[in-house]
Amino acid sequence: MRRIARTDGNHASILRAAADVGAQIIDTHALPGCLDALIAFRGRLRLVEIKMPSERHALTPRERETIERLTLAGCPPLVVTTADELLSALGAI
Repeated sequence: MRRIARTDGNHASILRAAADVGAQIIDTHALPGCLDALIAFRGRLRLVEIKMPSERHALTPRERETIERLTLAGCPPLVVTTADELLSALGAI
């Protein structure tokens, strides 16, 4: 039986910050093998993995595989730990 996917403690606040600057968000954290969110902002679509600051490099094997595959395809996902990191990477600040 598959366990329910949990979110990191900063998940909601980071996505809320993106929504506050006008980004469109699809929360995908519960999809098997997917990262946390698809974020569309200013004509670009980004796949985002959200981690707690203390867990930045603690990616699961599936997350690492997804990030590696997308990076090899020329679409590197963002791995962020704060709203400011995400907004900066999106070009919002």
